[in-house]
Amino acid sequence: MSLTVERIADGLWQWSVAGETGTYAEVPAAILLIDPPLPAEGSPEAERFWHHLDRDVARTARAVFVLVTCSQNLRDADRLVARYRAPL
Repeated sequence: MSLTVERIADGLWQWSVAGETGTYAEVPAAILLIDPPLPAEGSPEAERFWHHLDRDVARTARAVFVLVTCSQNLRDADRLVARYRAPL
């Protein structure tokens, strides 16, 4: 499973896992993770993903919010909600 990441602008990124795309956005009071697909647990891509996301959460000291636009995008949201105690 391949993880690709693209910087759109400062604080705005998109990433894809297995053809599913998520968006990372830093806003003044939070980090928003929109329709977040996650790499398979234990994979090198997962280690890379968590390393960078954990770093950004620590750097900004902002709350994390997980947003989904439709029920099929709930696929990995629970892992992010649990890790960051994030509202869904």
